[in-house]
Amino acid sequence: MLPEENISKFGSGTPQVALVVGHSRKYGGNEGGGFSEHAWWLPRCKQIGQKLWNEYGISSIVTHRNGNGVFRSLEFWDEYNDEKFTYRILDVPVIHFHLNGKDESLPDSQPRGHEVLYARGSAQGKALAERMNAAAGEALGNPDRGLKPLSPGDNASDLVFSPKVGVVVEPAFLDVAADRQNLFDKSRELENAYVKAIAQAIKDGE
Repeated sequence: MLPEENISKFGSGTPQVALVVGHSRKYGGNEGGGFSEHAWWLPRCKQIGQKLWNEYGISSIVTHRNGNGVFRSLEFWDEYNDEKFTYRILDVPVIHFHLNGKDESLPDSQPRGHEVLYARGSAQGKALAERMNAAAGEALGNPDRGLKPLSPGDNASDLVFSPKVGVVVEPAFLDVAADRQNLFDKSRELENAYVKAIAQAIKDGE
C-alpha cells in the first residue's frame, strides 16, 4: 500500500482540480454504518476522478490534508505512468469531501440534509458551492441546508481560504440513520452529479 500522502492522479497533464478526502485513515472523522468519513469518501473520490477523465477529459488529483490544513505541495502517485511527481494543489479548485455529524435537535429518523461551505467574499467559491450543493440535492433529494460562508478564524476556514478556490461539501449526516441509508442507496447518483457539476465549473472557469 502506498504511503497515505501518495494518493492518486487521474488523467494526463497538469491536474485541473484537487479532490480532498476528508480527514485521514488514522483520524477518520464522523462515523456511522461501519464507515468513517475518510473510509467512505476515499473510493468515491477516486471514482469521481476517474469519471472526470473518462467522460470529460479533466485531470485531477485525489489527496488528503494534514492536521494544519492543506499541503501546499505533495508527492503524488501517477497511476498511469507508475511514478511519483510533485504538484502544488492550491493553484486549482480544491473540493473537500466530508460528511456531517449529528444534529441533536432532530430525531434520528429525520434526514438532516446537505450543505456546502465556502470562503465568505469569494465569488468563485460561492459559484462552485452553488453547483455542488445543487448536485447533492438533485442526487439525494434530502433537505437543503444551504450554503455556509466562512470567515477567517471560523472552524474549517483553513480549508476554503488556503486554496485559490475551495469548498467543503457535506451531502449528508453519516451518523444519522435516515440520512446515511439514503446516502448509501444513492451513492452512485451522487458521484455522477458531482462529476457533472465539477466538469461544468471547470468549463466555466470557476
